[in-house]
Amino acid sequence: MIITPLDYIGFYGPKILFASSAYLLWDQRPYLIMYVLGMILNILLNFFLKSIIKEARPQKQIEFLDDDSLKGVNEYGMPSGHAQTSFYSIAYLLCVKSYVRDCLLIFSLFFIGTLTLYQRIKFGRHTIKQVLVGVLVGSLFAYVIYRVAKSSLE
Repeated sequence: MIITPLDYIGFYGPKILFASSAYLLWDQRPYLIMYVLGMILNILLNFFLKSIIKEARPQKQIEFLDDDSLKGVNEYGMPSGHAQTSFYSIAYLLCVKSYVRDCLLIFSLFFIGTLTLYQRIKFGRHTIKQVLVGVLVGSLFAYVIYRVAKSSLE
C-alpha cells in the first residue's frame, strides 16, 4: 500500500482541527473555553462509549503510526475517536462561526475531517459504521456544548 502525505494529514486531523479551532476561537474567549472543556468531555465520552459497546476493530489492519496505542479501551473501535473529535471541532465551529466569509475556511476544515475518516478506514482501524457513529456523536455533542455556551453568555 502506498502511504501519501494525505494519510498523515488524516491521521493528525484531530490535532490539526483542534489547533485550528483554538486559533479561530481566540477572539471569542468564552466560546474557546467551552470548546476546550467540551473537547475534554468529548474524549471522555468516547472512552466511556468504547468501554460500554466493546465493538472490535476490523481484523485486517495495516501498520501505521498508531499501532502501539490500540490498547486498553482503545482496542475497541466503536465509535471512532478520530472521527468523533474531528467532527466535534468542525460542528462546534459551524455553530459559532456561521458567517458566509468563513465558508472557505469551514470547507477546508471539513476536507481535513474527511481525510481523517478516509485514513481510519483505509488502514483498517475502523469500519464505515464506526466512523459514521463517531461523526454523529461528535457533531451532536458539539451542538450540546455550543448551546450550553450560548445560554451561559445570554
